[in-house]
Amino acid sequence: MRSTMFWDNLRAYTQKSNSIIRLPLKALLCIKEDGFKEALIRIRLMIWNKETVGNYVKHLYAPGSEEQRQCKEMDQSIRFSVLVPLFNTPEAFLKEMIESVMDQTYPNWELCLADGSDDGHPEVGVICNGFAERNPNILYRKLKKNGGISENTNACIDMATGDYLVLFDHDDLLLPNALFEIRKAIEEKHGDFIYSDELVFVSPDIKNVIGIHFKPDFAPDDLLSNNYICHLTAFQSSLLKKTDRFRSNYDGSQDHELILRLTDHAENIVHIPKVLYLWRSHAASVASDINSKSYAVEAGQKAVHDFLMSKGINATVTSSPVYPTMYRVRYPLYETPCISLIVDMFEADPCKEGEEVISWLQTLVEKTAYENYHVILICSEKCMSDWQTIMETLETRLGSDLSKRIEAVFTDVRETSDRLNFGTEKAHGKYLVFLARYSAPLETMWLQEMLMYAQRENVGAVGGKLLFEDGTIRHAGIIIGLGRSRTAARSHYRVQRDKGGFFGYLAMVSDVSAVTAECMMVRKTYFDRENGFDHQFGNALFDVDFCLKLRERNLLVVFTPFAEMQSTRAMFIHVEVGHEYPDYPEMKMRFKNRWKAVLDQGDPYYNPNFTLDLFDFRPRIQ
Repeated sequence: MRSTMFWDNLRAYTQKSNSIIRLPLKALLCIKEDGFKEALIRIRLMIWNKETVGNYVKHLYAPGSEEQRQCKEMDQSIRFSVLVPLFNTPEAFLKEMIESVMDQTYPNWELCLADGSDDGHPEVGVICNGFAERNPNILYRKLKKNGGISENTNACIDMATGDYLVLFDHDDLLLPNALFEIRKAIEEKHGDFIYSDELVFVSPDIKNVIGIHFKPDFAPDDLLSNNYICHLTAFQSSLLKKTDRFRSNYDGSQDHELILRLTDHAENIVHIPKVLYLWRSHAASVASDINSKSYAVEAGQKAVHDFLMSKGINATVTSSPVYPTMYRVRYPLYETPCISLIVDMFEADPCKEGEEVISWLQTLVEKTAYENYHVILICSEKCMSDWQTIMETLETRLGSDLSKRIEAVFTDVRETSDRLNFGTEKAHGKYLVFLARYSAPLETMWLQEMLMYAQRENVGAVGGKLLFEDGTIRHAGIIIGLGRSRTAARSHYRVQRDKGGFFGYLAMVSDVSAVTAECMMVRKTYFDRENGFDHQFGNALFDVDFCLKLRERNLLVVFTPFAEMQSTRAMFIHVEVGHEYPDYPEMKMRFKNRWKAVLDQGDPYYNPNFTLDLFDFRPRIQ
């Protein structure tokens, strides 16, 4: 007991203290919790993380000889129109922005500058005309009046003659290889909508980086939650004929609104996992403080709401708890079908844990506002009489009506996957929810939060946020290829509940590669179509394998942090790095063989610039 208290107190101290001894104490904790080898990885990353970012930035600017060779050899007939609406742009920012376009290694571009500056800023026109006189690829137009960001950008579109349009803010910078990389994506992947990673720097020091946004591949639910695509964005000019241009009633989030429409019509959306765009943070910029443009929040909510309305979905859109421009979408429920909750209690000891089981089930019932559900407890045949006693006690405490929701079924099957499959045979719900034992909801609407996504026909499975008893993350989606064995690991494992996660991940609905069967909802028809969980992955990776099968059918797997469950007791799960299965090497090897092509390609929702050794979205060490 004293030993446990010592480690708990040490952990709390390292989280709060800024003392010089914090790092060695944190290293001691790493060794205790993860073992010496994993601790070395963590310590190395803690020390080198800042240096890694610095080195990354240092190598962004000089195109290599191989890139220059490819650029000369590629078809240069595609023309890029770089669209920049100007408004009272500071002289230094303006010059640097234009020069960053002129420095592009790919030569076939035009820079379309539409100037809505007021009469107090004539220097904007003077500078632009000076550049245009020296370079015929620079087109400048002084607008009769400032029409706002959307109308000014539409004026740029009127000037454009290119095959692809590139969106570029007037105070930011492009890296020299930006257009070359876009051209490569068109050539190799036939992209008609292309976006890249970006970083934010504090002006004027380009090496003073305050954030690098390594993004996922296209994730439609992420895009509804937040304009994660943002910069750099390029798209085929002909797409505008299907979608219309910028709309001024969304000014402040006009890019988000247009991107929603463009990606809805695009045939090949390509993500370039490289930083090609430098977003300048200064006193008046959104990158510095969203409150400098607070109207953008309302415009963003309206953009998401109206996009869904165009599809006949009357959803409610509000800001998430973490950041105003990350949105929480609440879909209407079109029906209230029966939901079967399936809980594996096989390892529980009903003789010793009887009161705990009853208390947990009471909490589950009290904390579930959804009415049309029932609970199936998968129990060991050896303990049948003890379970029958528990069920009788439940009927006394909950009343016969409520206790009828809960059914104990008995088996002697040893494999977890087979037991869960057995439980589904007893289920009569249209939807199945697999739930870890002793997991209790923190909010009463947890089933509604999962069902609003599972009801969509393009969604295969939905996972909730699962917490340990101490409030740290136990599950927030699964990343494939992560961890020492390179099979699968849990995202943000052991991160504090109140943390936002990488770029707000823990506070917004996201598309993921897999979710755990400790908190998963799936249509029973989809589950039956895949013949349930695969027996070959008896105690490990059967849930990840199942999700990857759903993804093969072009179904989405969704993580929602708004269905939040917490363990009511200490759960001791052996982990190596994140969420691994060290006791099942045969299953790990089987998984790697079955999904080799998928693993080789990498998790589409986990940027290749992140380390595969840890699960907290750190840049990998070059």
